[in-house]
Amino acid sequence: MAAALILITAVLVALGFVYAVLHTAGRDRALQALVALGLWLAVLPAVSGEPVFYRAELLPPPFAGFFLVLLCLAFALSLSRFGDALATLPLRVLLGVQAFRLLAEWALLAAHAEGLAPIQMTWHGNNKDMITGIFALGFVLLPRLAQSRAAVWAFQVVGVVNLLVIIVTAALSMPSPFRVYTQEPSQAWVLALPYLLLPGILVLAALSLHIITFRALRRTS
Repeated sequence: MAAALILITAVLVALGFVYAVLHTAGRDRALQALVALGLWLAVLPAVSGEPVFYRAELLPPPFAGFFLVLLCLAFALSLSRFGDALATLPLRVLLGVQAFRLLAEWALLAAHAEGLAPIQMTWHGNNKDMITGIFALGFVLLPRLAQSRAAVWAFQVVGVVNLLVIIVTAALSMPSPFRVYTQEPSQAWVLALPYLLLPGILVLAALSLHIITFRALRRTS
């Protein structure tokens, strides 16, 4: 169940990205986006399940490098020509699409039920990102809500804070000398395919959308 949910959500987000670039920047840019996406999807299997990720004694923790790459990619994407194009989308679209985070939360609950994810990564622990997903859904159901800059800024703050809590909790649940959440299972399950698509596509998309939304807010101010 968790694997299917992550895979389906990642495919929808990836296709949505290419379609959005096509809509805002044209066919040539969309083809470039498709190539870039394909290259990234080719990298993920290469790092998936690498034994080095599970060695708790290594410093710095190997998974930290992967998260650093995700962070750099998010900023690179958001500040690139792709980001320029996506920042022209209406705010209600940039905000509403983040409702995909509800599916990500459902996947984490399913992963916990399957004995994969630790409880702190779910709604029953530190992860309250379901609030972000519901908030985003509000922009879909009530498009005029995006006209309120207070509502948009509130969403941005709530979404970024929840995302940071998730990333920090995940890091402190990984096999490493800095592990705080020592109960099993660890968060290392997310480093194997198809679960790697959760950080590799969904977290990357959520963070990129927040940065692009900040750019859109600055453009419309």
